[in-house]
Amino acid sequence: MLAQETPPTEVTEAVNLDEVVEAEDLEVGEPKILPDHPFYFLKNWGRVIRLFFAFRAENKAKLRLEFANEKIIEAEKLVEFKKNPELIEKVLESFQKDLEEIEKTNTDALKKFSEKLIQQQLLHQKILQRLESQVPPEFYQKIKENRERHLERFAT
Repeated sequence: MLAQETPPTEVTEAVNLDEVVEAEDLEVGEPKILPDHPFYFLKNWGRVIRLFFAFRAENKAKLRLEFANEKIIEAEKLVEFKKNPELIEKVLESFQKDLEEIEKTNTDALKKFSEKLIQQQLLHQKILQRLESQVPPEFYQKIKENRERHLERFAT
């Protein structure tokens, strides 16, 4: 018996349309201040304050997803501008921490925006995959580890 193809869902169609993932695809703007900027700490303070005033678990998880999206775009820009690999690694670690915090959120809160979370995690994978090909060989392993951890979280 021939296997029937299942129609692609909206999520996979949106992800497969274009190999290049832009900031708009992740629903964030282009970063104006990158982690190598002397005033980047102000951006992080703003994130902490916004997180502090988000009282419901669902809102905190949404904010953390937004922050993770911003950080992966920042890492992409740092690679594009050939910045310090240690700085890129630090940004990706911060990205992973945000995803870990989302994972700790109770499942009821996550169910409310699970489709968006899945779609954006697929886009994260595309970005991480592209970053692997653009970094120096000694840094490739770090990106690969980040992708693997991201895939493990995504499977959960």
